[in-house]
Amino acid sequence: MKVAIFNAAGAIGARMVETFHLSGSPQPVALAPAPAGLARAARFAVSLKLVDPASTESLRSALSGCSSMVFAPADEDEPARIVESAATLARACAKGAIRRLVMISEAGPADRKAAEPEDGAESLPGLLPGPRSAALAEAEAVLLEVRVEHLPLTIVLRTGTVFGARVPSFAELARGLESGEGPRPLADAPWNGLHLDNLVAATRAALSARIIEQRVFTLTDPEAITEEAFRAAVARELGVSAGVATNLPREPTEGTAHQIQGFNVEKQLGYRPAVDLAEGLRRSCAWWRHARD
Repeated sequence: MKVAIFNAAGAIGARMVETFHLSGSPQPVALAPAPAGLARAARFAVSLKLVDPASTESLRSALSGCSSMVFAPADEDEPARIVESAATLARACAKGAIRRLVMISEAGPADRKAAEPEDGAESLPGLLPGPRSAALAEAEAVLLEVRVEHLPLTIVLRTGTVFGARVPSFAELARGLESGEGPRPLADAPWNGLHLDNLVAATRAALSARIIEQRVFTLTDPEAITEEAFRAAVARELGVSAGVATNLPREPTEGTAHQIQGFNVEKQLGYRPAVDLAEGLRRSCAWWRHARD
């Protein structure tokens, strides 16, 4: 199966191209609107294609031979471009270009309206409401309207705060901890994070799932942890002080939305986390040390 990854320039898209290629399945095709966006994917022997996000014909041509697609807006994408790209994708999909599309979304709860009736569990925190969050919510609505031969083409994976290699927000956190700067989180605020490799595993599951009754899923790592505890755990892994002494959780969250969402994703998509929180932190900090040096 060939799967187009748009945008391969972002941390999420780049990791998907890398993981899919190295595992041998599915076969990734890297898409980006500018040559620089294909630089990371060009390290591997994968198909590289430049696309015009505003052109239906450009996208249809790039999608030739692909049966599926992942739409993963990059952190630097302007809100208007996210919506424009979703509308162009919808037009391309309506002409039967592909049969399944997985959208990665961080839309904040206040902006998640169009998809709520199909979402079986309560939304967990995503981005704070704002232009980008509103644009992602609008893109969700546009793509969830797409149908090909009455099949539920689009699956939306709503993520918690994604962390891992090349993720700008994690780099900012690590840099702040090492410099002794950066904002302090609320001690009892839930972290609701998602390691990048778990997002890739969930996307792989969404691309191959056969029977899907629900089309919107919220993903976080299964462990219960506060923002303050997460910050402290990152600091310990980096060997610096965060001013907080607290341990990582040993058991998954019980009796919360995490459990409900995890059950839905596991049952309908067959998703299993690729790493636990401790391993996710180790991988993330190992990348940061390498990138920093």
